[in-house]
Amino acid sequence: LMRIAKVEELIKEVEILSQNHEREVDRKDAIIQMLDRDLEEADEQHQMGLRSHLMNVDALITLQRSRLLGMESHFERDLDMIEHEFRAEFEDMKSTHKRTAKEMRDVNEAIKDEIERQEQDLRTDFEGLQADYRGKHEEEKQVMKVTLENAVNEFERQLDLSLIHISEPTRLLSISYAVFCLKKKKTQKHIWFCLLNNTQTPHYT
Repeated sequence: LMRIAKVEELIKEVEILSQNHEREVDRKDAIIQMLDRDLEEADEQHQMGLRSHLMNVDALITLQRSRLLGMESHFERDLDMIEHEFRAEFEDMKSTHKRTAKEMRDVNEAIKDEIERQEQDLRTDFEGLQADYRGKHEEEKQVMKVTLENAVNEFERQLDLSLIHISEPTRLLSISYAVFCLKKKKTQKHIWFCLLNNTQTPHYT
């Protein structure tokens, strides 16, 4: 009887444990289901957030691409405008250089022609002046020749007159000197003669 009672008691305890286990299982199943729902909701929110993020990223990429396309288009326009301005300025500078070079060549040619003309004028003037100078020089030379000949003739005439005026006094002085020499010689002879004869020397006037 005790064994039967013990068995029954064990059966009741098993039933109680089974009920407790089932309730625990039900409670944990409920928790798992709740957590599963939370997980699904979280996963759905994550997917929604991911989709929203991807959409935002796609929109940002699209916006960035549009901005890059706009900047590239603007850059191409600026580049075309700069190239056009550069070509226009280059062509203008090229034409200006050609025009300036042509003007410089024309100026150089004009200056060269003017220099040659002035040289020719100076050469002509020089030759004319040289011819005039030669003619004038010949005339002056002839006049100087005649003047010098006249001056020489006049000088010779004056010289002849001077010689005449000088020769006459010289001739008289020569005669006086000769007379003086004769008187002196005669006096000396008389003095010697008197000395030799012991006589007194006479006085001469």
